[in-house]
Amino acid sequence: LSHSKCADACAARNYHYFGRTGEEKCYCGGRTADDTQYARNGLITYGAADYCDCESSDIGDGMCTYQLVDQFDPTTARKQHACVYLPAHDMRKMCYIACRDEEQAMANKLLCKMMTVLGKQQLNKKINKSNDEGGKQLHMLGGEVGAGTY
Repeated sequence: LSHSKCADACAARNYHYFGRTGEEKCYCGGRTADDTQYARNGLITYGAADYCDCESSDIGDGMCTYQLVDQFDPTTARKQHACVYLPAHDMRKMCYIACRDEEQAMANKLLCKMMTVLGKQQLNKKINKSNDEGGKQLHMLGGEVGAGTY
């Protein structure tokens, strides 16, 4: 595959990294942005004996690896406040205010909890949609099933 087709194929499957080899094979990897498996071979500095032009069709024996930006990452998403995932701006604002002031009144505490649950439900929908669109199969305990070459 070409450089751009490889990037598109891996992005469509919700991977965060892609690589190409001299045989023009495309590899996808990294289900999260924190995954550093792609760096296991280290950086190749420009002008080194094993340096190759990754944009050309003649890569040589090496693997050129790239990070895809703007990929949805469930691990990072779960670290954000649940209010972020509410569908309407007014709902998010109400959620933030209720959670900020939850110690002042029981009504705020209750509203914060309800809105947080709604936000987590929206996040779970987004994660499930991301998994479905990417063709990713997850084991029920969270382990990934299959990553591959395209």
